[in-house]
Amino acid sequence: MLLNFITYWFFGANWSLGNSHRSQPSGQNLTWFLRAWFSLTKWHLTIKLKGYEAWRDDVVSPAKDLVVSHDIPVDPDAVCHIVHKAADNHLFKLNCLRRCVVAREILRQEGVLATLHFGVRSRMGQESVHCWLTVNNQVIGDSQEHVEKYQELDLSRRKGIDWLAFLL
Repeated sequence: MLLNFITYWFFGANWSLGNSHRSQPSGQNLTWFLRAWFSLTKWHLTIKLKGYEAWRDDVVSPAKDLVVSHDIPVDPDAVCHIVHKAADNHLFKLNCLRRCVVAREILRQEGVLATLHFGVRSRMGQESVHCWLTVNNQVIGDSQEHVEKYQELDLSRRKGIDWLAFLL
């Protein structure tokens, strides 16, 4: 009931945290939503106000994929869905980078290893960059068809990290 009141008050009667992910308790969804909303704010301001060098390692470092084990299984798609809802109902326009970093943080805190990938594509002379998450080599929070349009950057090599800096 409290969850319904909060979502109605903030977003109106037609908004929900996602009935398609009923496997997670609604209280858990609200917790993820609030964590995502505030973390999206933090990451948006960090990326916007600080230089790439200041936050690069927090984003591209494999150490960020360390996982704390939990006994309760978590649906990674449900977490991504909630993060997308928080981003869609945010004060700022939030791109895939911010969404993926926040989803990865929440998943890691819930005991799920999510890997962040970056890709680039060129269309009519314009390069664009995209990022996505995988869990057990399965794309989550995005479509496989969309991800396949991008050539993945190898961030284990300095050249890949430099390309990412150029593209972001």
